[in-house]
Amino acid sequence: MLDTWYFCCSVQAAPVVSAAYLSAIDTMRSRYVAPDLVAAAIEELARAESVLRHYALSDVMAAALRVPRSGEPSLTPEVFAAARRFLDGGLTSLDAEIRQRVLEAFDAVQADDDPDRFLVPFQRALRRSQELRRSVPPEPTPYAHLEEHLSETVLLALAGVSGLF
Repeated sequence: MLDTWYFCCSVQAAPVVSAAYLSAIDTMRSRYVAPDLVAAAIEELARAESVLRHYALSDVMAAALRVPRSGEPSLTPEVFAAARRFLDGGLTSLDAEIRQRVLEAFDAVQADDDPDRFLVPFQRALRRSQELRRSVPPEPTPYAHLEEHLSETVLLALAGVSGLF
């Protein structure tokens, strides 16, 4: 949680906002929280400022795609649906092609079938992201350009949770 706290400090989130954000992230990261609470945490994050939503992308995807271990509650379709709504609404600022391909790849990971069903849209999104990349000078404030590098952020998060890399 130290990483998330540091992020909140870096973007100068108000203490009350940081506390709610940390609570939602902690709920999603916990393997022993009831699925309805995980879905509620995702829904709550969907109402956060865009920079907070974008930072939470990898946690949201990981929570939706987590495979339960022995003794852990099984995540329900409700959690995946909440994550899918989060992505659908949270990626509207992305290039339309990248957004569509990310959603296709995310759905393919959840379906857990042919790896090409994930890799083909993922690679197309990656190529499109590279085409659109703008060079931005280094920023002394951490996370200052998170919004401008959303496609890279979501693609890295998706790659991380896919289990294929």
